[in-house]
Amino acid sequence: MTRRKKNLVIKIHQRMEELDSVRIIISDFLKENCVSEENILRTELSIYEVLANIIDHSSPDFKDREIIVECRILKERIKTVISNYGKEFDIRKADLPDISNHFKSGKKRGLGIYFIRTLMDNIDYSYKEHLNKLILTKNI
Repeated sequence: MTRRKKNLVIKIHQRMEELDSVRIIISDFLKENCVSEENILRTELSIYEVLANIIDHSSPDFKDREIIVECRILKERIKTVISNYGKEFDIRKADLPDISNHFKSGKKRGLGIYFIRTLMDNIDYSYKEHLNKLILTKNI
């Protein structure tokens, strides 16, 4: 019997070039744990969007700090904790765009938070001493 690894920790620098490799690592980890393709796509896209937003909007004071992604397979869910140092930002409180108006106006960006909040089953957030912790949960 092969024992699957149930925990994954990835540390990245705040560079967009690292995001594709993170997607591959997350996807492979979830496949190894027999997660459905649909839940893999939902999880990896949500993680990608969180990381892209952190990198895009991070304060210059924190650009040299690593982002830590911890992904854990629990009994019936995937729990991902993304930690970064920066200014406080709780995506649960951000206004969601009106999707039809968004596309009608020709915008091609700005839907990351919408995707995260609609693709994940639960989102928790904490902030203490410049450390943001976003917890994404996907039921499997």
